[in-house]
Amino acid sequence: MPRPDFGSGGVFFLFNAVFGVTTENEHNIPYQKAGGLSLQVILGQGRHMTLKPTLILASASPRRLELLARLGVVPDRVDPADIDETPHKNEPAAAYARRMAGAKAGVVAKAHTGAIILGADTVVVCGRRILPKAQDAATARMCLNLLSGRRHRVHSAVSIIDAAGRAR
Repeated sequence: MPRPDFGSGGVFFLFNAVFGVTTENEHNIPYQKAGGLSLQVILGQGRHMTLKPTLILASASPRRLELLARLGVVPDRVDPADIDETPHKNEPAAAYARRMAGAKAGVVAKAHTGAIILGADTVVVCGRRILPKAQDAATARMCLNLLSGRRHRVHSAVSIIDAAGRAR
């Protein structure tokens, strides 16, 4: 695409996207990169710079990485947040999931100024009980026994902090 000539000044923006490039990320999950956005700022007199916002996933979940990869979204970096994930007394599960997603994104955003941060959380609820994350076989067995033959709900929440530090 020919670039406009601004003479001695002016700024022009070009958005570029990459589609249909199949590759693997560092976790060996195949994905098709779609919508890899970059921003070219043309400053005039043949000068330009390319800006590509960095996407950081504030989660250690391999499943979340896989789901994002299926959508064509592959984070530039994974930086799990180290936060207290204890539910507040009588906290509704949906509110808990939103609070966790926001807290994860907020903590990671402090370490990565100017990046886009994606925080997320998913909780399983049986009755009014928020089940713990299955960190080991005993916890997984306990959760499966509790769920066996019973209905349950799954709540997910996402929090995005943009490059300017605004939560979405």
